[in-house]
Amino acid sequence: MSDKKISAQEVAKRLGISLAKLISWQKKGALPPAPVRGKKRFYTEEYVEEAKEFLQKHIGVKDVKNILGITDSLLSRLVNSGLLNAKRIGGRRIFLKEEVEELKKKYPTPKALKDIVKDQVGQSISWLAKELGISRQTFYTWLRKGIISLPKKGDKVFITSQFLREIKEKLAQRLEQAHRIKEQVLRSRGQ
Repeated sequence: MSDKKISAQEVAKRLGISLAKLISWQKKGALPPAPVRGKKRFYTEEYVEEAKEFLQKHIGVKDVKNILGITDSLLSRLVNSGLLNAKRIGGRRIFLKEEVEELKKKYPTPKALKDIVKDQVGQSISWLAKELGISRQTFYTWLRKGIISLPKKGDKVFITSQFLREIKEKLAQRLEQAHRIKEQVLRSRGQ
């Protein structure tokens, strides 16, 4: 690499970012600090390449949402549940592009991402009843009668997609019967 000194303005231009962002990211540790000579910052080609590499490996919130096809809310839940790591630079969050792409491969749809987040924090009883195709009232009746028992994690009820699959398998006949009864009731009401 060349030892030719490059001005901060030229570096920012070559990186496609503003001078203010370049300096801000240096102060916040995202990019290494530049050598200062007097009051001016000077950079080398090596520094520019290192900074380009950093920028190519990291993406912002908007890009993450576009790649995964998700909302701000789901992005926050992915970060809070530890499924996606964010690095804070000032007020901005940046993400490793590779990690986002791996998440996309593993969970290709927004629904798959929502489900995995919910499995990390636990699903609701309403969700479980809906997925089983029964009313909450029926669900609670089965719970009181001991037909269903809810899994716990520590002191809290912890419902996962795996539990849903197990319940569907275990209660297949009862669920079929409940669905037939529901259809008969709806037909009798003219619905």
